[in-house]
Amino acid sequence: MYKAKTFGLLSPARGRFENWVRCRLGLVDSRVGYLVKAGPAVEVLSGHDPSAARWYRENVPQLLEPGKLFHFAAEECRTVETE
Repeated sequence: MYKAKTFGLLSPARGRFENWVRCRLGLVDSRVGYLVKAGPAVEVLSGHDPSAARWYRENVPQLLEPGKLFHFAAEECRTVETE
């Protein structure tokens, strides 16, 4: 698990300076959870809910670029057994 300062999907910080300003103004949430690569997460989502995956691709494609991460709060997650 990882503690991170998080922003909304539709209002991400657009650089280090904006990130710093938001943190100083208390406009971020600090949450404990799991970090996952955004692009592969949406690919997995497309197998379960294609319309939801399409929403991410159409509305926030910049968040699916290599190196971008999604943060899922611990209480939103469950352990899944893998082979």
